[in-house]
Amino acid sequence: MSFDVFLTLIILVGVSVILYGVIVGIKMLFEKEKRRKGIYYLIACVIPILAMIIVPRYYTQTGCSRIITQIVKEDLYSLYLSCNAYRADAGTSKQCSLEAVKNEEYGYTPNQFLYFKKCFPSYDYRVEVSGNENTFKATAFVSSETKSDFRIFEINAKGSVREVADRKASKNKP
Repeated sequence: MSFDVFLTLIILVGVSVILYGVIVGIKMLFEKEKRRKGIYYLIACVIPILAMIIVPRYYTQTGCSRIITQIVKEDLYSLYLSCNAYRADAGTSKQCSLEAVKNEEYGYTPNQFLYFKKCFPSYDYRVEVSGNENTFKATAFVSSETKSDFRIFEINAKGSVREVADRKASKNKP
């Protein structure tokens, strides 16, 4: 089931439950012995409204997180391959740098996908490289402009990428 179909179903179910609850609740408010039930029905209408607001936001945020993770991992792996090609031409003891591989011959360009803009309206994305063939390490930093939200990823000499840090603005500051 696609994400859009899922959201549409949630909205349709939510709207129908809300309408039913409001109609039944209002009817019961005018009947003296069922007044309390009517209030409960009206209160129960709040739950689908909250679900219709919270669920899409949760899935959007989760989607942003997954897509940013994938983009950064692919970018770091592309840098890793470009550095390997550079060292194959320049010698294995040569240290790789962004300036060395940011040309047409090695083809590395940092990923600046527009999806970052949706997740972080104003973001900073930078990559740092250090080491030779055996001590290679590249680090990618993705952060909001205020640096309150940030994520750090690393790739090592074996080509394995991992997330080193993830801090959201809602978490307490250390």
